[in-house]
Amino acid sequence: RAAGSARGVLEACRRGLDVLDDHRMTLGASELRARATAQGAELAALAQEASLVSGGPRRLLVWSERWRATVLTAPPTRPPADPALLSGMTAFREIAARAEAARTDGGRPVPALEREQRRLEREIRSRTLHMRGGAPGDGDRFDVGRLLRRLGDGVRLVELAVLDGRVHVLLCGQGRVRRFEAGLLAEAEREAEHVQAGLRRLAHPGAEARLPLVEAAGARLQELLLGPAAAHLGSGPVVVVPPGRLHRVPWALLPALRERVLSVSPSASSWLRARDTAPPPGGRQVLVRGPGLASGGAEVT
Repeated sequence: RAAGSARGVLEACRRGLDVLDDHRMTLGASELRARATAQGAELAALAQEASLVSGGPRRLLVWSERWRATVLTAPPTRPPADPALLSGMTAFREIAARAEAARTDGGRPVPALEREQRRLEREIRSRTLHMRGGAPGDGDRFDVGRLLRRLGDGVRLVELAVLDGRVHVLLCGQGRVRRFEAGLLAEAEREAEHVQAGLRRLAHPGAEARLPLVEAAGARLQELLLGPAAAHLGSGPVVVVPPGRLHRVPWALLPALRERVLSVSPSASSWLRARDTAPPPGGRQVLVRGPGLASGGAEVT
């Protein structure tokens, strides 16, 4: 990195992630795919740092989406028609059921059954780890222009990228991408834990007095996660694309997001695919409401 240009660094990272994508798609076990995917984290972080230094917000958005695509878009592994593997899995289920029944009925494990169960586990694991996956697919490359056209003038998409422990807000909408610097990820995670604890306490009778404390914590969380971007969200719907470590944040508690249509997506590409997917013809809709809510079902009417 020190000897090369930012452009060279980005090209090397792109090639590295492409090779990683091809490699992990040849693996037939989900465990191996997950391990291979983790190898790309350093490349993705390096590319995002180079984008931050030498490129504009659009380039940082592209690389943020490139890493999310690596993590999210791999199709599930499918076991091949391997008679030995299928036979072993059938035998394992039978032995496991017998061992569980023995523990339930007699209260004590049966050593012979447990030994056979462990042997079958080792055999199945060995065969699974040596399976090959399907051929890699190219997939669709993320297009910032297409995203901005789909958002139009009324919708804002907020993608959060974490670089060197700090949250960077990429605000997309009105035909452009802007970057704002927010707080530290570690502080945001701690504040999110406090907010969740406060929300759990509010579920108990007589806890209404704690509501101002929870709302104040939501305001602090907004400062850490959105920073100055909160003042530029407009009045329309907002789509939030957080990193994995922030998916549990109660986004609707943030003051800037409280009184608007709000969606949370794992990536901008996922949101685009969902928006462009036509519903099945003649399909039925299912609305689900939680039990025992004071709203009486108003949230689905």
